[in-house]
Amino acid sequence: MKLIEYSGYLKAGTDLSELQMTYTEEIKQLSVRVPKSQILDNVVETEKTRVEDIKGTIFSDYPSQIIFDEINVNKQQLLEEEKISQGFLDEADKRVESLLTSFLSSNGFEDAVVEFY
Repeated sequence: MKLIEYSGYLKAGTDLSELQMTYTEEIKQLSVRVPKSQILDNVVETEKTRVEDIKGTIFSDYPSQIIFDEINVNKQQLLEEEKISQGFLDEADKRVESLLTSFLSSNGFEDAVVEFY
């Protein structure tokens, strides 16, 4: 039996080229619609991977390449799904909203409303 320890990271964000803006003159309000955040990158740092044999070496002739292949195949299920369920994409949306609100406010749009679709 092998114990595999590795590290990695996720990047999340939104595609600002899909941003939609409308301005309502009567109430002087800017509405901004932005796509919800999504996973942009999922990286396993294989150079930091550690494989330990925890049952002895008699029947543990498991090729290293198979270990790395399994990590890469399962990284979406193992890391992305767990982090998404913990609110990772919601946090990314909050950061995008904060960035847009700050940017729009500094350009004179105090009553900007940011909505995700």
